[in-house]
Amino acid sequence: MDERRIPLMTRNRLVEYFEFQYKKAVQRRSSADLKLPRSLEVKVANARFRPTLQKCCNKGLGRERGPFFSCSPQFLDAIVTKLRPVFLMPGDQFIRSSDMVLELCFVSMGNAEVMDGETVKQIIRSDISDAPSIVGEISFFLGVQQLHSVRAPLSSDIELLVLNKEASEELFRDYPEQQEIINANLLAQYNLDAKGDDLEVENAEDEDDTGAQAMRQIIKDTVKRRHDESFQALAWAVASGDLEEVRRMLRKGIGINACNYDGKTGPLLSIKPQILVSLGINITIHVYLEAPISNESNTSFDNICACNVHIQGQIIAEHHSSLNI
Repeated sequence: MDERRIPLMTRNRLVEYFEFQYKKAVQRRSSADLKLPRSLEVKVANARFRPTLQKCCNKGLGRERGPFFSCSPQFLDAIVTKLRPVFLMPGDQFIRSSDMVLELCFVSMGNAEVMDGETVKQIIRSDISDAPSIVGEISFFLGVQQLHSVRAPLSSDIELLVLNKEASEELFRDYPEQQEIINANLLAQYNLDAKGDDLEVENAEDEDDTGAQAMRQIIKDTVKRRHDESFQALAWAVASGDLEEVRRMLRKGIGINACNYDGKTGPLLSIKPQILVSLGINITIHVYLEAPISNESNTSFDNICACNVHIQGQIIAEHHSSLNI
């Protein structure tokens, strides 16, 4: 380098590049050669990655909470075994605005920069013990477009822990209830419930944050649209007598008590006597006899009677409906 009179800044960049390539090569070789028993794999993964994941399990002030708050220890053990380290060069962009995030990232070494155009909007640091260093969780879990790009800083490289979409789907097949917990934690940060409705919690701290308000509206519209789609799919599955599809949707967390704009549930709209017999579904419908729930000012009891069908089970004067399969 002295003979070629390479500037000092260029020399440093070359050194950083070859150090980066060496880290990647070592990581690939160790991953390929190392095959551990399951119990030992979990212990090693917890020792390496659990501190980074644990920062996302804490309860903050007010409605703030980590995405994995209240998740089971078994589920967290399963997550750490799916994480893989990825090294990024200075300035590398790993999340782009307006894209769907397909890899959930945790900053385990260094800092990541959240960009608003060409301006650094936020810095996500890995060296703060009680602050989550997770990136892209809203888009990854809730399926909304990413508002801001995220990159490595221009002055240093960073290390990420990455969970890809295929690995997360495999996890949720084994732990379907954990997906509901994660979604509820994320929605609560934006003062929303599982249906996209407002929670009875003050939201004054975000009123002046136009970015947070824009993201909240995007999430709210997305959740409501999916709720309507799920309702229609469940109603169709019940009407078609597709028991396996009904069970699959219930395992995904779709509520059997989901209602349309008219206050009617999918089974109430779609159920037929012959389907009940063929599916072997035991239904107990709890009705609130007083309050009208439809545009025609009928009570739920009126709606059930209007179906003119014989429903297995009994009608009890209470508030909710339930379907047991």
